[in-house]
Amino acid sequence: MRKNLPITDNEKTFPSNQKLISSTDLKGKIRHCNSAFVEEQAQVSDQINKQVETISDLATSNLAKGEESTECVRSIDQIAKGLHELVVRFK
Repeated sequence: MRKNLPITDNEKTFPSNQKLISSTDLKGKIRHCNSAFVEEQAQVSDQINKQVETISDLATSNLAKGEESTECVRSIDQIAKGLHELVVRFK
């Protein structure tokens, strides 16, 4: 049997009269749930979407920085080659 261990340190409490109810089939697919469950899952889904957007933005930013770094290295390499040619000429 699978253990449902917490994956974050965030715990959300509910009023004692609110029940999150769901049932699954043998493959773990949700087959029935109440409206409170649906509402909570929508909030979790929104949080995940925001996290995905943040990760995507960071990846795009890091890619741009990487491209800038690559261009900088290419420029430095060209300068170094030019200086090496001068050293060879005036040796």
